[in-house]
Amino acid sequence: MPPVKMTTPIGTVKFPQISRPDQKGKYGLALVLDPADKEVQEFLEKVNQAVSESAYPKYDKIVKEDRQKDDAGELQTTGLIMISFISHFKINLFDAKKQPLEILDVGWGSKVRVAFTLKEFDVDGNKGLAKYIRGVQVLELKGGVSADSCGFGEEEGYEAPVSESDKPWDE
Repeated sequence: MPPVKMTTPIGTVKFPQISRPDQKGKYGLALVLDPADKEVQEFLEKVNQAVSESAYPKYDKIVKEDRQKDDAGELQTTGLIMISFISHFKINLFDAKKQPLEILDVGWGSKVRVAFTLKEFDVDGNKGLAKYIRGVQVLELKGGVSADSCGFGEEEGYEAPVSESDKPWDE
């Protein structure tokens, strides 16, 4: 099967490694989608068609059930699905108007579309289908961790110096 280029419907980001690679040097993210959505169903039909035409249709489960811990700490299915994507290179980011974005921290819960290539691999006995990211379009940005999200208030004490780029122009 030749590599197949696809673009996802809008989904919600989980496990983002978009602006910085993980400890193995890979970038990536998981995208959560609602299987009841018509656009998602059409997308899944295209994915399933490509998988069925590949040399390794039985090796890969491209789409997984999304799970979340409940109040007791047990993993429960959410009724949504999740697809994980990887890249060995920095990810090309675009805004809603298709303009390139500088590196920014695309956080958990951001709404994005992912352009990717579905490609067969057979390396050292590992066979399957990889989902390599070509680009990410950010439609709703959720940042990373902030002082407010950690529950911190302003206190007396150490203050970080303000960098020249953060100072107002009229100073």
